[in-house]
Amino acid sequence: MGFGPDTSTYLDLLGSDYYPVMNNWNTSIDCCNWNGVTCDDSTGDVIRLDLGCGMLRGTVHSNTSLFHLSRLQGLDLGFNDIKLEPRAFTNMLQNYSNLEDLWLTNINIGLALPTYTNFSSSLKQLDLSSTGLHGKLPVNLFDFLNVEELILSMNNNLTGPLPKVNTSTSNPLVSLDLSSTSLSGKIPESIGYLNSLMYLDLSDCGLTGSLPKSLVNLRNLSFLYLSSNMLSGTLPSSLFTLPSLKYIRLRNNMFIGNIPVELFSLQSIKGLSLGNNQLSGQTDVLGHRPISQTFRQLTNLTYIDLSSNHFRGDWDLDILLSSLTNLEELHLSLSGLSVSSNNAKHYVNPKFKLLSLSSCKLNVFPESLQAMKNLKTLDLSNNDIHGHIPEWIGEMGGNSLLILDLSNNSISGTIPNVFNNYAKLEGFIVNENQLEGEVPSSLSNCQKLRIIDLGKNHLNDTFPGWLGSLPDLQALVLDSNSFHGRIATFFTIEFPFPSLRVLVLSHNEFEGELPLEYLQSFNAMKNVVKNNTKPEYLLVGRVYYSIVIAMKGVEQDFPYLLVEYTIIDLSNNNFESEIPDIIGNLNSLKVLNLSHNSLTGQIPRALGKLSEIESLDLSWNQLTGEIPQSLADLTFLSSLNLSQNLLMGRIPQGNQFSTFQGDSFGGNPKLCGPPLPSKCEVPRQPQVEGDGDDVDQDGGLPWKVVMLGYGCGTLVGLVLGYLMLSTGRPRWFNAIADATSHMILRCKPREDSE
Repeated sequence: MGFGPDTSTYLDLLGSDYYPVMNNWNTSIDCCNWNGVTCDDSTGDVIRLDLGCGMLRGTVHSNTSLFHLSRLQGLDLGFNDIKLEPRAFTNMLQNYSNLEDLWLTNINIGLALPTYTNFSSSLKQLDLSSTGLHGKLPVNLFDFLNVEELILSMNNNLTGPLPKVNTSTSNPLVSLDLSSTSLSGKIPESIGYLNSLMYLDLSDCGLTGSLPKSLVNLRNLSFLYLSSNMLSGTLPSSLFTLPSLKYIRLRNNMFIGNIPVELFSLQSIKGLSLGNNQLSGQTDVLGHRPISQTFRQLTNLTYIDLSSNHFRGDWDLDILLSSLTNLEELHLSLSGLSVSSNNAKHYVNPKFKLLSLSSCKLNVFPESLQAMKNLKTLDLSNNDIHGHIPEWIGEMGGNSLLILDLSNNSISGTIPNVFNNYAKLEGFIVNENQLEGEVPSSLSNCQKLRIIDLGKNHLNDTFPGWLGSLPDLQALVLDSNSFHGRIATFFTIEFPFPSLRVLVLSHNEFEGELPLEYLQSFNAMKNVVKNNTKPEYLLVGRVYYSIVIAMKGVEQDFPYLLVEYTIIDLSNNNFESEIPDIIGNLNSLKVLNLSHNSLTGQIPRALGKLSEIESLDLSWNQLTGEIPQSLADLTFLSSLNLSQNLLMGRIPQGNQFSTFQGDSFGGNPKLCGPPLPSKCEVPRQPQVEGDGDDVDQDGGLPWKVVMLGYGCGTLVGLVLGYLMLSTGRPRWFNAIADATSHMILRCKPREDSE
């Protein structure tokens, strides 16, 4: 057999101390029958080790017996908790004379690539994605004669320009993936010499400039992914003449101009993504037909994304869907196009899964949605849809729908209680409509819900505390409705709202005490830990959740809401309790707005524990007492409003408090000190000499004691006088006076005793 060592050496091949994939690796079984091991049928040599996702852990050293496998042709160590020593990595690339396939994805290499590097002449496939590689790409990256697949994606610290291709030799490279790196500069014209290339992914880098004309030489290219760069210029018409081109992704760039008419003759095209550019145009040059009609010629299309551009024209949704019978995704939001529907019966691909028509001037609820039994995303927001939400919405999507966004329309009536089968629903967003009635109780069956936004409607209900049973709910927005009454706790729910990070109940008619029980259970607002340095936004399906938050009286739009951005807004209600200290435990809170209520009592010192707070608004209440000094220690506080209360005393100074203007504290007549014009009274200064102002300057008795003595003596005299006169015993009084005089004379110090 190709292995010679004992079982312990087998297990030590990778220095692993945790090896489920190796559970059956022992000498009682032929090693060729071990998990992940493939042997040559004729020689018995081990030729492949497929240990990917094997739960391996440890360090691969340069002297490991792994390198004794001289006949090895394939090695997969990907997705394991492995650290690869630099020398071991070099050995893998250079010293395996028969190695053809090497997959090391998502293991720790953390090595700076050399300016020049050498691969084994036998190597054909190399996957080093997510391995922590850094530095510039080797200048001879494309000089290896046998490499057919090269994947270096998800290495954010790979920098520099894309190396030029050697034009003197034929290159066999078929697949190149450098996506999600930090490359810069232009795509070199020499890339056209990779004439065997079928798959090219340079998305999510920092590439600039226009597309090279030499792309027309890539006659075998099927997949072209260049999204999320800074590429500019017009789209070259020659690009759409490549006979094998199936998928083009160019979204999130800066392309301008029209879509070349050559596209509409490219029958091989299946996926087209041009969203978030600056493209324009209405008709094609050949037939002067609307874009929708020209797209109808591309019957193999499964994916169209023209969103966030400057197109013009009208699209008939029903005709388009019935013409493109393979279409599964249609992204037209913010494209500039107007979409209409006559609600005529037309064929719709039952596999259709995404419809995004935000800001397309749609005015009806398309009945074609009924046929979309596998729909995952529906975005009809920011249109002019009138009428009621149809009852059949409960049949649309079945168990597949992830997000339903009907926000900012003119939809009226009640919300149908038909969401029993939406087990995968993550986002239910219907804000800014004219909806009435109660919150549908069937939403409690949607246990995957992460966002519920019912704000800015005419809903009339009590607080839907039963939503506290949703384990993943992160945002609950009910603002600007007619919700009323006390916020009662559902005692059947032991830990309500365990994942909630955004709670907006402003502009309603809630009353009574602040919801203490809920505030205690908001664990997702306590000690939030950032898992990575790259911003993470609240995402539902593939759609970013946006929200408008009032901060210091001004509404601010958050088109992308950070996951760790925690918000409580209970403003403009009728709450009338004191502010509970428990709020101070929500130390990851970013925004707290309790303004325009009838809150009483003092501002809790515990609010000083809100170490992440950026906006604090307690204005227009009946708060009393002094402003706690602890608030001055909130270093991230950038917006503060304590105006229109009954606060008193000196305004704390220092840190962020020195940046706030007078309007943050106005309407509190008894507040004083900067930034207000009213000065605080200066306290009496103590005298320097002696023991203070209570001591006579001549060293005699303290004046307060003397005055106390006078007062007491007067009182005693009056009492004794009354007794003497009322009893008629002046002799008794004279005796007392004589005795007192004698005692004073005995206590008086002699003048010569000094």
